Amino acid sequence: MILSWSKNSIWSRCPCWDLLLQYAKLCRLAGHYETANRAILEAQASGAPNVHMEKAKLLWSTRRSDGAIAELQQTLLHMPEQVVGAAARSSITSLSLVPLNPQPAFCDPQASSENLDIAKTLLLYSRWIHYTGQKQKEDLITLYARVRDLQPKWEKGFFYLAKYCDEVLVDARKRLEDNYEQGPRPVPLTSTSISPSNTERLWWTYAPDVLLFYAKGLHRGHKNLFQALPRLLTQWFEFGSIYLEISRNIGSNLKINH
Repeated sequence: MILSWSKNSIWSRCPCWDLLLQYAKLCRLAGHYETANRAILEAQASGAPNVHMEKAKLLWSTRRSDGAIAELQQTLLHMPEQVVGAAARSSITSLSLVPLNPQPAFCDPQASSENLDIAKTLLLYSRWIHYTGQKQKEDLITLYARVRDLQPKWEKGFFYLAKYCDEVLVDARKRLEDNYEQGPRPVPLTSTSISPSNTERLWWTYAPDVLLFYAKGLHRGHKNLFQALPRLLTQWFEFGSIYLEISRNIGSNLKINH
């Protein structure tokens, strides 16, 4: 594929770097990685502000996950701490995929919090860290929650926060059921005679967050409607079907969370 530059073409009517990044994306999706890389280098040379996103996605597509994560991490470490958030920044630096000598920029926190590009970078970083299993759930929830705080009207931020909390809920419930199966006698799955670790949240305490985040995401958009709505209804009806039985066993604890 060859770029054609002319005064009458669309290329001459749009920012050069923006078109280069779009071209790089199309090449990446088509599997033309070398061409995509050249377009990214051209965009970087022209001063593209968000070239790190496309560069990281190209690295991820070519199975260089560490390089992709490091690219996003380096970008986030150079962002103002008051925007990224102290807790999120601490979580990012603890991974140590890049040298920890950043020189963060200084800018108005209110203006930066409205910058969707920062939220997009942090969300992509959080998703990849989740996928590669390089962080504990508390760190991941902190990162996803920061994305939500940066863009409280962004559907995608709420959707992925809900999706992650949903996975945590399912995993916690499965561990509890596995403990029951290893017991000396059959115990109903809704019983609480076997308690999980004192340091671990009971699985049903995640249900309100899951339902709320899915609902807020749907309230802000419909791009993830066919994923979010089925999970919202499934969790709502499953939780409701066992609510009365569990509440008889544990008293007010469940009612407070509900």
